[in-house]
Amino acid sequence: MSSSPEFQRLVSVRSLPAARALAALLLALLSALLLVVTLILPAVAALVLLLPESAAATQVLRYAPGLQQPRTAALVAIATIASFWLLHSLLKAFALSVCETMAADIITRLRRHIHRKALRLEPADLTGSHADDAPRVFHASAEELERHMTAWLGKACTAIPQLLLTIVAAILLARHVAIQTAVPVILTAILLRREKNRHQSAEQLLDDQVERSRRQMVQTLGKARIVSGFGMEDLEHAQFDLQLTEYRQKRTALRQQQRRSRLAAWLLLTAAVGIPALLLALQ
Repeated sequence: MSSSPEFQRLVSVRSLPAARALAALLLALLSALLLVVTLILPAVAALVLLLPESAAATQVLRYAPGLQQPRTAALVAIATIASFWLLHSLLKAFALSVCETMAADIITRLRRHIHRKALRLEPADLTGSHADDAPRVFHASAEELERHMTAWLGKACTAIPQLLLTIVAAILLARHVAIQTAVPVILTAILLRREKNRHQSAEQLLDDQVERSRRQMVQTLGKARIVSGFGMEDLEHAQFDLQLTEYRQKRTALRQQQRRSRLAAWLLLTAAVGIPALLLALQ
């Protein structure tokens, strides 16, 4: 059922309601803007309080002459920072709430799909061997999928506005430096994604082979009465040793694959941070 086109349609990104997704992105964008302002305000307050004769502080005091008193400037800065931080937290909470609602709607449609499939296919299960499949998918799998989907939507909803603001700020402040540092970061991100997909495929294949070898060895334990009755202990021992050797080799290959993947990911992350840092240092 998980590979059916109808299931893929139910859980795909295209199934998200456009209005709610846009509302969540707008709320997250406003939240990110307020966060930027909240981070800038302490620097402005410190500039006005510590360097009141500077050109930037004079420009600020021209629009807000009441900030010439240090006590007033400090109180206004604290109140403004607290207010903006509170608004940022509220807007972010609203955006995450919209994401939770979208994930819950998708899981609701998925559970309706499971119910229809169960009503259609349950009578064909004469032996009852698959009687627990539908309840397991309806409850445990759906709950886990909703949890992961909510987390993914929340991260995407908050990361996209932050990424857009970072790109805009980088272009406005230093266009050439931003382009020079963005190219290696994008390339290493693509390579890291490919390495992750390759590692997952190879690890899944090796894990299946290890599990298959483990099941084969467990099955030999049930042959003890037959083997002892026909005097095939030596042959069975030799076969078991061969299976055990193959099992250890596959386990070793799996661990080596995991170590190689971690090393490749570490090198790519080092390049993603080191190359832009080197370019910035050379400017």
